[in-house]
Amino acid sequence: MIYINGIHVDLSNRDEKYQFAKVIKDYHKTIDELRYKHGESVLFMSIYRPRLDAVTKNRRPHKPITISYVSNISTKEDGAQKWVYSPEGATIKDGIATPTESCYIMKRGSSTFNLIEEAEFVYYLTKTGKFQRKKIFIYDENEKQDEVAAKREQEVKLSKAIYDEESPLNNMETIKEVARKWGVSGMDTMKINTIKNILYSKIEDAEKQKVNGITKNGLDAFLSDINQGAAVVVGGDIQLAIEKGLLSFNKVSNEWLLVVEEGQDPWSIMHVDGVDTPNSKEVLARYLQRNVVDSERLSMVVSGNAKIVKGKIVEGAPVDVDIEIALLNAGNIMDEKDYALLQKAYGHHGLGKAIGVKRDILKKGLLEFFEAQPK
Repeated sequence: MIYINGIHVDLSNRDEKYQFAKVIKDYHKTIDELRYKHGESVLFMSIYRPRLDAVTKNRRPHKPITISYVSNISTKEDGAQKWVYSPEGATIKDGIATPTESCYIMKRGSSTFNLIEEAEFVYYLTKTGKFQRKKIFIYDENEKQDEVAAKREQEVKLSKAIYDEESPLNNMETIKEVARKWGVSGMDTMKINTIKNILYSKIEDAEKQKVNGITKNGLDAFLSDINQGAAVVVGGDIQLAIEKGLLSFNKVSNEWLLVVEEGQDPWSIMHVDGVDTPNSKEVLARYLQRNVVDSERLSMVVSGNAKIVKGKIVEGAPVDVDIEIALLNAGNIMDEKDYALLQKAYGHHGLGKAIGVKRDILKKGLLEFFEAQPK
């Protein structure tokens, strides 16, 4: 029997107005699906497998798993709930249900339950922390074989994409562009097969991370990349800019910063939300694919053909910056006394002719310019 917050749940009550109507609906859906897949019984297994004793070399028995008959379960709709399973009627006192037994122990690494006679307990097991954290799982031979087949199919796709005679990656320039996007660096002295092997490992790791929910890009994204889409160009520029020390992610401000001209403050490309920090590089790539202007600016900077004029990144060879000019900023410009330096800085930043302009006017113009720069 199942109890929620000290109240017995009548799993036969299909009245839509019943206080546990959602639970009843979920119960029948879960059991019906299990019966469809497994028949009359279902096999629960532990993640802990038998081990060999390092000293005696004898096989150790399965580590037992204890599953409490009392579980704290939280849902978005109903909040925190205390679920209790009792093989027989529980004792109710002060709104608290106490089961006739405290727990179930899986002693030999697995347990089989009948989906007709033990359906309530099976349903309860699927709600427990042990099941949710995958300490126990429902064994499905077909599902395991499907996983093996899918994994092998992925391996074939990956091998064909990289090593097939018709692969676009047989072109050195193409494979370098794709590989840069996937984080392969130092390719100047590498032969094409070396790059292919490293790239293969990179995509394998990315697919594993995608399966585990760590990243969103895996084999499918890679297969799309080899067709030379915009993502490849953007990804390659990002990786190259990082390698050249022109692009970096500031973990304090959660910003991607780009160095356009040596000695100048870095240009803020975008701010990354805190929840996306672990995938900041992917977030930047998606942003640049949507924002062509910023993507083109990055390409100009990487190619060495960009400079800042009047607070904007424009095409053109960077101007050599006088170190004294580079050190001027909003914090010190009003204290600067060197008139000649103020004139040079005014002209350098494209603010107009400085000849004959009063010192205070130069300072005010430079201050406004510095304060208008992206932070």
